[in-house]
Amino acid sequence: MKQRIKINGAVIIIGVVVIVFFPQRFIRHSSFFLDEVLEVIGVSLILLGQLLRVSARGHKAENSLGGNHLIQDGPYSLVRNPMYLGIILIGLGTVFFILEFWGAVIFAALFILRYWQLFVKEEKILPEAFGLEYATYKKNVPRLIPSLSFIFKKEIT
Repeated sequence: MKQRIKINGAVIIIGVVVIVFFPQRFIRHSSFFLDEVLEVIGVSLILLGQLLRVSARGHKAENSLGGNHLIQDGPYSLVRNPMYLGIILIGLGTVFFILEFWGAVIFAALFILRYWQLFVKEEKILPEAFGLEYATYKKNVPRLIPSLSFIFKKEIT
């Protein structure tokens, strides 16, 4: 099993255990309408992020030919790093759901600590592996966050 899968699994298990034992600290129930709207937005972002991660991973597994092919279609036509974008959406959704500023700070710190090094490492390996093909892809597809105009003009295959 890959090391990052073990680490991510441990973080998820710890997070679930903490929420189960301290739900009043993480899940707010108020009668204020905006809180409920933000919770729905949060859950929607969490589900969207997970859907993006799963679809990107599946698309990569089906089309990368064992890592010997640069994938530029499907979710990879929207951003070069759809799995990381999925993580960001999950974290942002969690922040909206728990409605706490400290949640944003903790998520940002954990994301930077856990994923930034991998992100930079991958950005160095891909030009060496795919040369001009990656340079062209890099020029045409955003790294992590697509603009709305890019999304709406893009036909995802």
